[in-house]
Amino acid sequence: MKERKIITAFEKLLEGLYLEKKELNEGEFFLYRGHNGNGDLIPKILRENPKNGLEIDEKVFYSFKNRAYPYIDKNINLDNEWNMLSLAQHHGLKTRLLDWTDNLLVAMFFAFYGNPFNTKGPEIWKLKVDNEIVFIPNENNSPFKRSDTKKIVFKPNSINERIVLQSAWFTVHNETTPLNLNLFYKSRLERIYFAKTDFSRKKAIEFLEMLNIQHHTLFPGLSSICNNSNNQYFEPEKFGFNYQPR
Repeated sequence: MKERKIITAFEKLLEGLYLEKKELNEGEFFLYRGHNGNGDLIPKILRENPKNGLEIDEKVFYSFKNRAYPYIDKNINLDNEWNMLSLAQHHGLKTRLLDWTDNLLVAMFFAFYGNPFNTKGPEIWKLKVDNEIVFIPNENNSPFKRSDTKKIVFKPNSINERIVLQSAWFTVHNETTPLNLNLFYKSRLERIYFAKTDFSRKKAIEFLEMLNIQHHTLFPGLSSICNNSNNQYFEPEKFGFNYQPR
C-alpha cells in the first residue's frame, strides 16, 4: 500500500492523478473514497460490531426490508437484494458495504466536509480496480451467501438520485479484516492525505463549491434545500456538516 502526502495545490493533485489514470491498462480504473482520517477501510457494521457484525447484518437488513416497502419506488426490482442493500446503505443503515466513487471531486467532498480538522486530517483512498475484483450483482447471488469473495467491487443500479449524482460504487466485505490490511487488496490501495497546515477546510470547500460539488448537488431534496438556505445566512459549522464515513 502506498502513502502519499499532498503538500501542494489542488490543481497539482488533480494533474497527478490524471497522469496516473492515463497509464492504466485497458479494463482498469480508479475508485476513490473520502475519509475523515479515523480508522481502517472497514464497513460501519464491522466498525461498531467487530466481533459479530457479519452475523447480525443480515437480520438488520431484513428488518429494514420489511419496513421499507411503502417508501420505495415500485419500479425498482426488489427481488434483487443488491438494490435494496444499496438503498439501505445510502440512507444510513449499517451494512457490510463501503462507499466509493469514480469521481475524485465527490471523494474530496466527503473528505473535507466530513472533517472539521479535529482528527489527524482528511484523506482520500484510491483503489485500483480491474476485472479480477469486479462483479455484477443480480438476484441470483445473495449479498449474504457469496462464494467468490475476491470479487468485492460492484456498481449499484441507478435506482435513486443519490447513487447517480455521487457516482457511487461499493465494496462488499465478507470478512473482518480491513481492506487496507488484506494482503490481496493492499497493493491496489493508495492513501492520499492532507496535512492540517496544507489546506484550510474553508478553502477546500470553496474550491469544491466553485465546481458545483456541494451538499445540495449530491443530496437532492427538501433537506438539502434547507441546508443550502441556512448556509447562505449562517456559518456552516453551526449546522453540523460532519459527514460520517459510511
